[in-house]
Amino acid sequence: MPELEAQGRDLTPALQMKVEQAAQLQAFAEAARGRFLRGESSDRIDGICTAERLAERAIRALRLADAPPKPVPENPLMAHFTGGGAE
Repeated sequence: MPELEAQGRDLTPALQMKVEQAAQLQAFAEAARGRFLRGESSDRIDGICTAERLAERAIRALRLADAPPKPVPENPLMAHFTGGGAE
């Protein structure tokens, strides 16, 4: 996985299991919402929201970054007051 390589992480069996579980939770939540919106399900909306929240939490627990953090642009005013600016 390129995201893991960029973060310097290896895909261990435990991490692979967590990725698969997060994917299954996401797929289940998306399918449940789709059935609900089409009127094909008797699922309650609070149960669907719980499934979506659990999927989101599982994905967030993987700590995958979409891209490396962007560098903060230097603020000329801050540089001036911290002594890093030109006089």
